Amino acid sequence: MVISINTPRSKSELEMFLSPYSTIPGSRLFKRELEQYQTPTSLAAHAAWILYMKKKTASSTILDLGCGTGILSIATLLVGARRSICVDIDWDLLVVAIEFVSRNYAGLVYRLIFIMGDVVDMVFTGVDVVLMNPPFGVYRENRGLDLDFLQVAVASAGVVYSFHKYSEGLVEIIKSLASKYGFEIAWFEILDFQIPMIYSRHKRRIYRVKTLFIGLEKKVL
Repeated sequence: MVISINTPRSKSELEMFLSPYSTIPGSRLFKRELEQYQTPTSLAAHAAWILYMKKKTASSTILDLGCGTGILSIATLLVGARRSICVDIDWDLLVVAIEFVSRNYAGLVYRLIFIMGDVVDMVFTGVDVVLMNPPFGVYRENRGLDLDFLQVAVASAGVVYSFHKYSEGLVEIIKSLASKYGFEIAWFEILDFQIPMIYSRHKRRIYRVKTLFIGLEKKVL
């Protein structure tokens, strides 16, 4: 199935354009220790549509940290971003992403840049917007990793929108981090993030995780 690159007329149409992602066999691809899982098409469409309505995507360079299969990047390109830089530590998953995008979104391939590397060791220039779904830091060895990603994000762009596993006081923690880098909270909401049963330890068909979707923007002096 090759998706047209026409701009979607609504959020629901954008979600429909992302529907090929529902065919990716996560149980065979994703690695538990990296906390990999597919961002639901509904949430990817929702996030990209918010940026589109806020006029943040038009002709912009997007940075997707921990890109996985690239759904957030594709969503932003479909609503007018000029290009997207997709970064992930997992070469195996990047290969799948490149093959998948080439097969389903052939008209968008030339607007994607894939980079393999550890996000926490990187810094980027020439980026307008970061849209990311970093590891939530559920496992002990990954604790705080989502905030590490966030620090790289605010050092790389003036607009950052990100998903995080919700916990009490998290908004204040992120607000403090943002202020340190001259940012302020422009948007936040609590969403229901659905993760399917893809790992051997999973016992339920669907896990619903209370998730913070938050937007930070550089303060205008």
